[in-house]
Amino acid sequence: MQKKIILLGLLCLFLNLSFAQFSLGEIAFSSYNADPSTGDLDEFTIVLIRGATIGERISFTDAGWFTTGGFRPGEDFFTLTFTKNYVPGSQIVCSRVPFRCKDILFSDAGTVAGTPLDLSFLGDQIFAYDPDNLPSLGDQTGFVAAIQMNGGWDGNAIDDATSAKPGAFSDGMTSISISPEVDNARINLPNCFGFTDQGSLLALCNDSSNWGETSNAVGYNALPPVCDFTTVLSDGELDALSQDIQIHPNPTSDLVNVEFAVNYSTTQLKVIDLIGKEIMEIDLNGNDNTFDVSDLSSGVYLLKFQNGNRSVVRRLIKN
Repeated sequence: MQKKIILLGLLCLFLNLSFAQFSLGEIAFSSYNADPSTGDLDEFTIVLIRGATIGERISFTDAGWFTTGGFRPGEDFFTLTFTKNYVPGSQIVCSRVPFRCKDILFSDAGTVAGTPLDLSFLGDQIFAYDPDNLPSLGDQTGFVAAIQMNGGWDGNAIDDATSAKPGAFSDGMTSISISPEVDNARINLPNCFGFTDQGSLLALCNDSSNWGETSNAVGYNALPPVCDFTTVLSDGELDALSQDIQIHPNPTSDLVNVEFAVNYSTTQLKVIDLIGKEIMEIDLNGNDNTFDVSDLSSGVYLLKFQNGNRSVVRRLIKN
């Protein structure tokens, strides 16, 4: 009997430790759309600062936070359970219609359960938190990330567009407030760089001055993302593969040249369109490679380079 109790205890301990959960500052936001776009509806993009592993869970809500503590009832909550592993800097886009969270290759990042977030164009907020540790006034350790899109944090949560700032967060460090209020916003291209490790990437995402693209009209297409943050590895060093790839000309109408700063072993290249369809697959060898895209329709394509267990995604514009 004693052995059974010990085994049961060990099993419970194993189940509790099987999947690490996200902590404050291990996720950030890089875009949101409250207005309809040509893509999915009510999208927001998260940056996995430390990456993610299969089985990990993260919850989101657009509920406001009361000054006295706790979320305002009657709003939306859902949980994402990852079914894939993701490297640090990976970006995941979640949407209301369709209700899903997908990666930059348009594949499902995991399963979603609950009610998708119905973002208000009058201003809103999004909180990310540990589903096993719902934040409360007395315990805010479950908070992971926050973005406020209502022109600054409010004194209290009085409707679906307002929220007080939980004490766990510090704007510019672990949270961000977009001011003035704007329906759609994202980090813009000139501000995609200047980070060298996970800490500086978190600071980049939570610095509102880096969110240089805003609109109160039509929302942005969340995919492909403007920035590629996957050059940050778990040890904080820049990925050599990402730094060594040069693509030109870009934009192009016919030939694309891919150059590697060093002579890698065979690198696989996949050309993918914006609905996630693989258009072509090429094996690249040596330092200098050329391929022809003259038969492709004009538009934006993703170039996925795979070398061993490392992959890099670049964006190509076809004229």
